[in-house]
Amino acid sequence: MIRARHSLLAGLALAGLVHAQTTVTVPAQTVTVPVPAVTPPPVTPPPIVLSGNGQSITIQPPAVQPPAIPATTLQYTVPAYQLSATVTAPTTPMIGTLAPAGSPTSFATSQGTWTVLSGVVYLNGATYGYSLGVVLLVNAGGSVYQENGSCLWWVAGGTAVSPTWTSSSAPAGVTLPRCPVQTTSTTTSSGSTSTTSAPPATGCKPTGVFGIAVSGANLVSTKDCSVVQLRGVNISGLEAVAIQGWSVSDPWGGTPGNDDPLWPQIAAWGVNAVRIPLNEASWNGISCLDDNGDSVPHKAGQTVNADPGGNYRQTVQNTVTAANAAGYYVILDLHFSAPSPHCPQTQSAAPDSVNAVTFWASIAATFKNNPAVMYELFNEPFLDQTTITNGVNVKAALISGGAQMSNMNGQGEEGIIPVNWSNAGFQTLVNTIRQAGATGVILSSTLAYASDTGDWLQYHPTDPLNQLAAVWHAYPNGSSQTIPDCVGAAATCGPATMAAAKAIIAAGYPVVITEFGEGNNQSVWAPVLLPFADAAGISYFGWTFNNWVPQGSTSNVLISDANADPTTYGAYVKQHYLCRAAGTASCP
Repeated sequence: MIRARHSLLAGLALAGLVHAQTTVTVPAQTVTVPVPAVTPPPVTPPPIVLSGNGQSITIQPPAVQPPAIPATTLQYTVPAYQLSATVTAPTTPMIGTLAPAGSPTSFATSQGTWTVLSGVVYLNGATYGYSLGVVLLVNAGGSVYQENGSCLWWVAGGTAVSPTWTSSSAPAGVTLPRCPVQTTSTTTSSGSTSTTSAPPATGCKPTGVFGIAVSGANLVSTKDCSVVQLRGVNISGLEAVAIQGWSVSDPWGGTPGNDDPLWPQIAAWGVNAVRIPLNEASWNGISCLDDNGDSVPHKAGQTVNADPGGNYRQTVQNTVTAANAAGYYVILDLHFSAPSPHCPQTQSAAPDSVNAVTFWASIAATFKNNPAVMYELFNEPFLDQTTITNGVNVKAALISGGAQMSNMNGQGEEGIIPVNWSNAGFQTLVNTIRQAGATGVILSSTLAYASDTGDWLQYHPTDPLNQLAAVWHAYPNGSSQTIPDCVGAAATCGPATMAAAKAIIAAGYPVVITEFGEGNNQSVWAPVLLPFADAAGISYFGWTFNNWVPQGSTSNVLISDANADPTTYGAYVKQHYLCRAAGTASCP
């Protein structure tokens, strides 16, 4: 009993359940000890020797039996006494808006003092990386974890100079706050809205870690296998700024409207994913030929460093970390590609057979342990609108590679650049990503600038992991703003393109519209496209969340200023995203 009380106090102290001087009083007790009867053995006296007249006599006395001792009891009293112990503070301190009442407002580690203010994490008074909507900060097992308002966990890494947050699961033993059950809403014929729990996707195995995967025709959360519809925005800049030499210190900045992503403003739009267009030469860190002097710092024919600050890769990694910490899935898109020695400063007809393979091998190796990253093989192929010198079937060549071209059919000021080159097939790029160890979702587009959904089922790569999704770029048709751009007569190819997207889903593949848009001052196409996509289970990403209106952009820009006030086009997108984010099944 006394030993048990000592163990109780020790357990309390080690568990860190209280923080006080604890005293336990042990009352006086009477202890009774029974003594059994005892029968002693017989006692044999030693022999007696008598001597005299030269003779001796030995006499052996008889054995003696001692009396038996009867059974009895013994009693004694233990007086009352006290035990005292100082119980240490909790070994898992937690702070945040949903932390237990009475928890500390900060805690200290070897790095310094951690605090949470208005959902943002601070270390020694300075923001630690990018955080938003943090409801719980935990110091457990020598690491610092945060949980945000989306019930996603991240563990701190890096240093105060170069901080990072990496996707994680809750640390062992932490159960507060409990994440809400993911729900879906159903709108009845009477207009009322009901909310029900979203069932997990069939065949999916939850990992408890933030990420995205393909399960049949659905995209699902790797955390809990719930079905996910991506509502995203594109953030342009990394595909052009560094290679065009506009900024050495920041591959996001240097040109008007191209600044670091507006993460807090994006969060206010109900977004759950972002798409980041990339430049293969900047990521590969190579030098290349600027054919036309595409930017002010360069001259035509000049050899330039595609990563002049030597910071492109780190910037991309920091961007992915910041997006994940805000609860966003990320698409990394090979936007600009070109054959050596030329600089990829604009779109080309297809990924080139050398540099694109190097790009995807490196990207996949870098992000292979991040299940929240998706890989879009190439932005907008247009082999069907380029002169092919070896006469191959361009639809098949998009997948198998080997289409030979005698010029790089660029756009804008690049014009036509003479160069003999061939494309890398999408199958080669898929194989490259998988050989690098990445298991994430791969997104594969089609020809006609990714608008020709009708050919996707016949011409798409094979993924051994069955994590393949189809890409569709859905911009309005030039002849009618209420049907998609397509190949053929608008009246027939528009509806056929939308039907083909649904057919892809029926065949068991998810569809993701990684770009859509329309004129800034109108809202005609988006109100047709997004409800259609919702009903079909299609994900979508608006182009673009950049402050380009002050520079004269009149189309496909969601925001009108640095405060992210929406354009007319953006206003519809924002209200629709927020409606869907609230769980409403049918949004106007």
